[in-house]
Amino acid sequence: MNIAIRFISICVFVSLLIAIDVYTKHLAATHLVDGTTRNYLWGFIKLIYAENSGGMLGFGGQLPETIRFLLFEVAVGLVIAVLFFYCTFKTDISAVKTTSYMLIISGGLSNLIDRIFNEGNVIDFLLLKVG
Repeated sequence: MNIAIRFISICVFVSLLIAIDVYTKHLAATHLVDGTTRNYLWGFIKLIYAENSGGMLGFGGQLPETIRFLLFEVAVGLVIAVLFFYCTFKTDISAVKTTSYMLIISGGLSNLIDRIFNEGNVIDFLLLKVG
C-alpha cells in the first residue's frame, strides 16, 4: 500500500476512534457526574463516573504532579508518536498488527487529550465486575 494512502487511512481510523471516545466521555460527564450509576448484564457492566490521575488501575496517581506530567503526558506522547510513525512507514506489518497499533494510538491520544483539557485527569466510566 502506498505510504500516503496508509498515512491517511491511519489518520482517519484513529480520528474516528478518538471522536467516539471523546463523545462517550462527554456522555459520561453529562449523565453520570452526579453519582448516578447504571448496571447492565446483572451488574457485570457498571457505568460510573470517575476521574483518574494515574495510569491503568490508578497506577501512579499519587506521584507528584511533575512526575505524572512527564510520565503520562510527555512519555506517552513520545511513545504514541513513535508508534504512529512505525505503523505508517513499516509497510510489511500485518493488517492485524496495524489495527492493534491503531487501537493503542487511539486510546493513548484520547487519554492524552483528556489529560490536557482535564487538569491531568482521564475520565473513566466503565467498570467490569470480574472476580
